[in-house]
Amino acid sequence: MNRVSTSGRSHLQEQLAEMGRWYASYDDDIASLEIHDLLDKLSKDELTLSFCGHFSAGKSSLINNLCGRGVLLSGPMPTTANVAALRNGKRQVLLTPGNMHEASKDGGLISNDGKIAVSSEQMDQYCRDGTMYSMIEIWDDIPLLEKNGVLLDTPGVDSGDAAHALATNSALHLADVVFYVMDYNHVLSESNLTFAKVLADWGKPLYLVVNQIDKHREEELSFDTYRSSVESAFELWGIVSAGIFYISLKESEHPLNMLDSLRDTVTFLLKQQRGLLEYSISRSLQHGVEQFLERIQADETVEYEKCMQNAGGENSLESIHKELRELQLQLGENGSQRDFLRKKLADDLDSLLGSVQLMTPGLREAAQLFLESRQPGFKTGLLFQKGKTEREQDKRKVEFLERLKEQTSAQLDWHVRDLLRKFGKTHGVWGPDWEHRMDAELPRCEESWITGPARAGAVVSGEYTLRYSADVAAEISGRYRRAALSLADGLLEVLAPRLAEAQGALAMQQQELLARAAAAERAARLHALLGAPPSLPPGILPEVRDVPALPPRPQPGPAAAAPQAPAPAEGLGSAQRRGEAAPAPGRGRLKAAAAVLEAAAAELAPYPSFGSGVRELTDRAARLRAGRFTIALFGAFSAGKSSFANALLGAQVLPVSPHPTTAAINRILAPVDGIPHGHAVITFKSQDALENDLAYSFNSLQLGAWNSRSWQNEVGRLKASDVPSAGRAHYCFLKAAAAGWEMNAARLGEKETVKLEHFAPYVAEESMACFVDSVDLYYSCPLTEQGIVIVDTPGADSIHARHTGVTFQYMKNCDALLYVTYYNHAFSRADRQFLAHLGRVKGSFALDKMYFIVNASDLASTPQELESVINHVEDGLRGAGIESPQIYGVSSHTALEAKRSNDSERLEDSGFTRFEDSFLNFIDKELAGLTIKSAANDLRKWIDRAEQRRSLLAQGQEDTIRQRQTLYDDRQKYGEKLVLLSQCNKTPEIDQEIDELLFHVRQRLLYLANDLFHEYFHPSLLQETGGDMKRKFATTFHAYLAQLSIELSREIQATSLRMETKCQSMLSDETKEWIISLSKELSLYPPLVIEFSEAWATPEIAEGMLDHSLISSDYVTYFKNPKAFFEGGGKQRLRDVLGNHLEAEIKQAVEQSGAKLYSYYRMEMASRFASIASLFEAEWDEWEAGMLALTDNNEDEEMWKSITDRLMGLYKGLHFRP
Repeated sequence: MNRVSTSGRSHLQEQLAEMGRWYASYDDDIASLEIHDLLDKLSKDELTLSFCGHFSAGKSSLINNLCGRGVLLSGPMPTTANVAALRNGKRQVLLTPGNMHEASKDGGLISNDGKIAVSSEQMDQYCRDGTMYSMIEIWDDIPLLEKNGVLLDTPGVDSGDAAHALATNSALHLADVVFYVMDYNHVLSESNLTFAKVLADWGKPLYLVVNQIDKHREEELSFDTYRSSVESAFELWGIVSAGIFYISLKESEHPLNMLDSLRDTVTFLLKQQRGLLEYSISRSLQHGVEQFLERIQADETVEYEKCMQNAGGENSLESIHKELRELQLQLGENGSQRDFLRKKLADDLDSLLGSVQLMTPGLREAAQLFLESRQPGFKTGLLFQKGKTEREQDKRKVEFLERLKEQTSAQLDWHVRDLLRKFGKTHGVWGPDWEHRMDAELPRCEESWITGPARAGAVVSGEYTLRYSADVAAEISGRYRRAALSLADGLLEVLAPRLAEAQGALAMQQQELLARAAAAERAARLHALLGAPPSLPPGILPEVRDVPALPPRPQPGPAAAAPQAPAPAEGLGSAQRRGEAAPAPGRGRLKAAAAVLEAAAAELAPYPSFGSGVRELTDRAARLRAGRFTIALFGAFSAGKSSFANALLGAQVLPVSPHPTTAAINRILAPVDGIPHGHAVITFKSQDALENDLAYSFNSLQLGAWNSRSWQNEVGRLKASDVPSAGRAHYCFLKAAAAGWEMNAARLGEKETVKLEHFAPYVAEESMACFVDSVDLYYSCPLTEQGIVIVDTPGADSIHARHTGVTFQYMKNCDALLYVTYYNHAFSRADRQFLAHLGRVKGSFALDKMYFIVNASDLASTPQELESVINHVEDGLRGAGIESPQIYGVSSHTALEAKRSNDSERLEDSGFTRFEDSFLNFIDKELAGLTIKSAANDLRKWIDRAEQRRSLLAQGQEDTIRQRQTLYDDRQKYGEKLVLLSQCNKTPEIDQEIDELLFHVRQRLLYLANDLFHEYFHPSLLQETGGDMKRKFATTFHAYLAQLSIELSREIQATSLRMETKCQSMLSDETKEWIISLSKELSLYPPLVIEFSEAWATPEIAEGMLDHSLISSDYVTYFKNPKAFFEGGGKQRLRDVLGNHLEAEIKQAVEQSGAKLYSYYRMEMASRFASIASLFEAEWDEWEAGMLALTDNNEDEEMWKSITDRLMGLYKGLHFRP
């Protein structure tokens, strides 16, 4: 193994020592500690390979695999809460305490360097303790590492614990090579892309590892397509890696598994210790200096802000800038001020040109193809070579030139134009004439851009292509620089007379300029001390071999073929698949109940006095026959909702991908209205709806007002580095909308019907799906033919989350709600927020209709591990207010394959059998039973009416005549009581209930606002990673308020459900009391049944009530930079101020919502009491008419006894009790 050279070691030690003295002179403990770590690292001569990634991505398992033994605890839940360093040697464990006093209480042996020795048996508990200990060091028999290798395991970057993310960040300066581990289904998650970008910006060698490639299903998505989407996403985010490994720790023989290649790469890297160690320490020094300068600048900025406030604030500062310029001009000559302004513009221009990356990897490939076509002897084709060769040369030239033109326009041209405009506008000399002049003078793409730098006779190679690409970029930058400075000179000529009139001065601005000059000098001295940024020696990183080719795919058999009519004929339940007697399907019971009601209506049809009964029973029977059960699927993106739906359907119906695929609401239902099986009706968003979505995302990212003419250009200029974590969903939506605009804009407001095989892009390709409002897929199978409608919703973390009304209606009105979460991410942030909403509404439903699915349970290595995850989910659900949750661990992939192959044993193993038995029993017994019970109550009313008629006919004729004579008086009393019922006023009770509910809403929102504040304004999310930090703060601020708005809407929705329950109870109680009172005053009246079947509409609940309640610009003074904000008290001051302001805004928003609730429920209750009274009045009229005609018809007691007996027989046959 190579060692760090003596000269290299000496040079690094000198740099580290000098940096240490610098940091000590500024009392910077953070930087000093980093220097101490790097010196210790250098003295140990150790090469550190760091493994980072999302929690439960498999980092610890991968390290164990590389070590050849289970050194670290691993599992589907976060297992590493602090940094763990593994070395080869005699077994021992040392802890580095974060708090020495507290740590000493544990009884471990504290060494001279402050580390605590603990036993191996205690190691697991310390790995999970990220608060008391900052690092755990483990020595074990790990031959791979030999004497000088270290494997670093870090906490998950999105484990839900802020300390985890901070620990991972703090350890990066020790890493020499970073392996970023992701699981197959969540590569494109926001946290992965964000953190991978941070790692790439460190400049250290970065390898990307996609774990669980065994989850890939070639029949669902080709691996080439998957890999292409992964690589495109990383390129879009500017993440440059040394290679990507696709691995499986579960299936070592998987054809795509690159685990052996990864192991070879680790072995190779450990043998390149000298070059990598020198490079890594130099990169850490570079990064440390930048961080040090930012901290110093932040401290000086705080002091400067104090002075600025004394001077009168921001507005006064602007006048200081202006007056200082005027003073300098007055004291000096016009030329000197002009030179100053020109130099300032030239510096800004040089900074801009220096940061532009024109030649992307794709553009360099086009350059190489162009250069190859210019080589002597370049030929194409066998016949007519000259013509073909010339055409191929022209083609390559045009393609290279067009791509270069596009890249120059996006990366350089606009920014130069913007710089010149700002310069001209700042000094009040810009106008339309200058726009025209700028168009005329700035460079235009021409052939000489690519032909000029090409050297005649040069041999094309990778190295030459790099030099050529650099020359092309330099030539373009030079042209723009010359043209821009020429335009600047023209602007300065116009500006000269105005400069001559300047006057006045203020010393405050001079102090700031001097401080900046001192800061610049300090930075220059530090950078000079460090020298040029280091570069990796060529060949030091091994080349990552390409992914192994998949074996040829077999031709799909009937089971794997695309779903086609006619629909599959398999039975519905898993009991049937096991060969057992299956329960009667829910829809079958409804149809049987409908037949009973139709028979009862036929019995009563000959008798006019039962006309309304015949109509009621017939109408209810028709509703039973057409009955549907709506099953709504919810969950975070890539939880596997679509896979789960496919397993329910027993076929590959919905497109499945490890990337987000459901961007619109999908309904899967049986064919109706002449639409055949296997067709989908696509409903596109309206023009207004899409523009509202675009405007909302523009506002969320602080891009200004959305403009129909320029928005695509604005989106084209938007970079991932400009967007904080809170705005990434909006960034992706805008990019997708811009990419798909040309193809889909004309479809807005339209509907299209497509076949199933053409359906996938509308829901899976974001550039198309973002234009879609909803999809109805008509698919015939046993499940849908039983009236079950599956609704697949967008991820709970999509940009459409703000449309809480749509989600709430499905949540409220669905017959069953299935929440799907992923095994390795069983309780993510998006899950927690949505599940809290479910907890608020669960108690308002008549039945426990919620099911919680832990998908991909096949990832569990043991039944005990699966049980631990289920228990973890159950604890989280209870914490969200969901008591006694129904949780099922399932493997959707395994279940679908088992159904396709009729493998009942595999289906049992998948967990789907247990779920389906419970779920279908719920459909059959509880849902259908509840519906049938309501129908039975309706039938019972008319049986009672028939029995009353039989009883009256059994009386003597004199009694019958006497009762008829009292009907007039009874009618008067009945009418008077109906008036009282119709005018029943429950306003005091309604208002009191709403007041009490809204009081608790306010309290919960204020409590939640504090929690969300710490989640959004967090150092791991609001980092200095490039881009405009003020805009990032504004975007985060807006996202914070937007989430509070969502939570407010959800609270009001939950309140409306509670009010429905309360009002329904008041209606029922009041009506029952009214009937009891009626029975005391009248001896004879029609049998009355209270049946409240009419659903309650949800009152209109505004969206975004808090989105614009506060303006970020009013609070940006608390955020000067991350250092001042998180360490200088800015965050605490912002929280204190926001707390007071938000309390007032929340109070106002809740009161506004309350006013709508008061109005709606007062009016609705009055209307429902009036409707009940009207119904009872109609029933009296029909009953009275029958009574008056009682002796006029040829009816007798025996006839009605026979009718009543037959009706009772039908009634008993309903079997409405579960």
